[in-house]
Amino acid sequence: MTLPALAALVFAGFPAQERLTARDLDLAEGGALYEARCMGCHGPDGVDGDTGDMAARGVALSEDDLVRVIINGVPDTSMTPSGLTAFEAGTVAAYVRFVASDRVTSGDAARGRALVFGDGGCLDCHAIGARGGLIAPELTAIGSRRRSGQLRDSLLEPNAVVRTENRFVDVRLSNGTGVRGRLLNQDSFSVQLLSMDGRLTSFSRSAIRELEFIDSPMPSYRERFTPEQLNDVVRFLTTLR
Repeated sequence: MTLPALAALVFAGFPAQERLTARDLDLAEGGALYEARCMGCHGPDGVDGDTGDMAARGVALSEDDLVRVIINGVPDTSMTPSGLTAFEAGTVAAYVRFVASDRVTSGDAARGRALVFGDGGCLDCHAIGARGGLIAPELTAIGSRRRSGQLRDSLLEPNAVVRTENRFVDVRLSNGTGVRGRLLNQDSFSVQLLSMDGRLTSFSRSAIRELEFIDSPMPSYRERFTPEQLNDVVRFLTTLR
């Protein structure tokens, strides 16, 4: 696996590049640490929990002060010492600043909901609660898992960074037939996928002649939504928790 591909897996939402800078790698490590240690309380955009807008507060601090807060915590609050090294805390600080700069801060959630449930056609493939399709990843709690910047990027460039669990494949069988769908699981003996017509399908490895990863069927909304509509949709999606 190339370094860009590895970084894309570790830090979903950060664009894969032919060359990675030291800052790119720091952000990848900081993003992984943030997801593991911080996101449960602060959320993907840094605005959850009792701290309010943690990302904005972090940007207001000097870099050294932010690193000290990450390492030592804040007395008399739920933020306890992290146990991170100075280098690790530095990568998390860089990631926090990136989150603040990348966040979508405008948009109307009510208008966005109308687009998602209506003209946007999102529920043709995605599910929210009991409504919608099955072929694409469920969006019921997407706001607790993805930054607003990541959501925006996915709407504009659906194939730029695709998480492992959201990949689509084209399976060709030894008997000449084929099935296309979203890969759910694979092991040494079988492959399971959700076909494009919504059927759960399993194949023995011995029956598969070829398995090829393909682009997501999700279209880009770059031309379909205005910039204001895009912000409305992103704002709505961030409320889904």
